[in-house]
Amino acid sequence: MSSLPLEHIHLEKNQLGGELGHVLFNFSSLITLDLGNNNLTGNIPHTIGSLNTLNYLLLSNNHLEGEIPTQICMLNKLSIVDLSFNKLYGPLPPCLGYLTQAKNDAEISRTYYPETSRLSLLNFMVWIRSKRHYHDSQELLTDMSLMDVETQVQFSTKRNSYTYKGSILKYMLGIDLSSNKLTGEIPVELGMMSNIPTLNLSHNHLIGRIPNTFSNLRKIENLDLSFNRLNGSIPFGLLELNSLAVFSVAYNNLSGAVPDFKGQFGTFNKNSYEGNPFLCGYPLDNKCGMSPKLSNTSKINGDEESSELEDIQCFYIGFVVSWSDLVGISCSTLLQSSLENSMVQDDRGIDVLLLLFCVGQHCYPHQE
Repeated sequence: MSSLPLEHIHLEKNQLGGELGHVLFNFSSLITLDLGNNNLTGNIPHTIGSLNTLNYLLLSNNHLEGEIPTQICMLNKLSIVDLSFNKLYGPLPPCLGYLTQAKNDAEISRTYYPETSRLSLLNFMVWIRSKRHYHDSQELLTDMSLMDVETQVQFSTKRNSYTYKGSILKYMLGIDLSSNKLTGEIPVELGMMSNIPTLNLSHNHLIGRIPNTFSNLRKIENLDLSFNRLNGSIPFGLLELNSLAVFSVAYNNLSGAVPDFKGQFGTFNKNSYEGNPFLCGYPLDNKCGMSPKLSNTSKINGDEESSELEDIQCFYIGFVVSWSDLVGISCSTLLQSSLENSMVQDDRGIDVLLLLFCVGQHCYPHQE
């Protein structure tokens, strides 16, 4: 079987189970591998790196586990990678950012006509729907190729699923790793994919900041980073993405001001940012600068209260000083009078009492 130059495998939407067999990765001429919407389990084999002609890798909606193998980065002709809705975990391979996005038009525009010694396209869904009966396997294989000589790829972008086939495929580029259990930070290398229109990393456990290098995604149309654990601010360099049509960072831990409401960002409503209570700025209801700081009214009220307190303190201090001066003068007068009377009278008890009173009140002769 591996000696056949098989180029397209479409086994999507069946009830296929078990692990991905290594035999699938022995077809050196394979361009399309579509096993989406099945019940496949296990890891993505490292032998996937041997498919050096692969353009379309579609394994979404299965039960695949493990990390994304770095060998996938050896596939420098990959245009569409869809591993969404699986159970993949671990970090995003930084090398994904270096995948060659240039495609050979001759490979895509080629028309695949069946030959008796060549099986170019394997599509079980085509002949299952036909309900035809075949006398031998050669007739079956030939008919499978005759039924659909043009490959097609189903891929989700801009929140909708589309089917692409024929020459339009050469313009399709995209990576969808959504709805997995991927962790760690988003590699800055992903910003090197300047030609990619679709990047979906939503519904994972990614942390850290949105890379500033994302401002290099010049042709990005759909950027979805929602439902992760990203923090920090949204890079204002994203304002340079003039092709951006769908953008979402909803339900993360982002903070700070959202990009200015202009250009493509002037078309995004609050739904693009919801679930981030520390984001502020239009079109959000939370205005920047109000929550973390006192409002002007509060500041004025605080100044008034402080001024009133100072006035009260000054009043009491002045009162105490005046009272002390008055008592001091009185004590001085009484003391002088007492001393004069003591020279005439022998009753010294009163003098002692007056003296003790003045000392107890810290009264001393007042000096001008």
